[in-house]
Amino acid sequence: MQSAFRLSGYYTGLLFFLFLSAGCQSPQGNAEPSATPSINSSPSKNNEPLVATIGNVYAKGSGKFDIDIQVKKGKLKLGDKVDIVNASGIRYAATVSAMRNPYEDVKEIEDNETTHYIVVMGPADARFDADFVLVNPGADAAAAPVASRAAFTGHINNQPWKGAEFPYSFSLFQKGVEKFAGNKPYLMLAFRSMDATDDRQLTIMVFTSTAQPGIYEKDKLEILLSGSPSGNITNPEMWGYAFPANKQVQLKVEIISFNKQDNNSGTISGKISGHLVKALGKDIIPIEGSFTNLKVTIYNEPYLGGKPGL
Repeated sequence: MQSAFRLSGYYTGLLFFLFLSAGCQSPQGNAEPSATPSINSSPSKNNEPLVATIGNVYAKGSGKFDIDIQVKKGKLKLGDKVDIVNASGIRYAATVSAMRNPYEDVKEIEDNETTHYIVVMGPADARFDADFVLVNPGADAAAAPVASRAAFTGHINNQPWKGAEFPYSFSLFQKGVEKFAGNKPYLMLAFRSMDATDDRQLTIMVFTSTAQPGIYEKDKLEILLSGSPSGNITNPEMWGYAFPANKQVQLKVEIISFNKQDNNSGTISGKISGHLVKALGKDIIPIEGSFTNLKVTIYNEPYLGGKPGL
């Protein structure tokens, strides 16, 4: 019989993680988009080719989606009809119903480096993640992304799951965080679901000061998966792993490589496999996935003790 994972440590970790990311949210409550290759669409209403960078996407209701976007070339106008085409070629017709720059509502977006936030209305059954392009209705979708911008790819509960990075996602606290986790050093890797209708976040904590290659398990790990797989914020789920409460559950993280670039950064690759336990329950779900060449920020002094050491 499995024991429910400990909530205390997870809640503490989650609150700390929210503290880290709270200052990095957009006016719509979305994180700034990670860099991703520019995408060419068909010409817009004004016969200008649209070149845009897609950031995060969030489901805000039945068929309603918030999208972070940077227009690199051309224009996108309020009321434009567009097709959303995912990497599998599935197409959804939608209309741009709202636009906002970081400060105010706007009626069109021209080429610049500023992140804008648009709302599109599509069919109620639309389901896609951030690996997509916007094209004019019926236009060729050959520009749909081939390479995913996912930082994590794998399966959760036997369903495909992709996670994106966001500010402060990947950090190595070599001397720990004051008044957290016993001030122990740890590596934190956090991923936010790329699926518009899935608001779950996967946070992996590995208790190490060096992140050297090897297999980490038992008391070297704490994992939290929180949120709703269907985007229902009134019914979130929490799954996780903590030792010794879940000692009968097998879970491991393997760091395949860690290359330190300088005193402040490095790159890491690895994978996770095993099972997570439901909070205050006994159910378990399988998890497996991998991450490659993630850029990690290294903190050399205790965090939150005044200034973090960088």
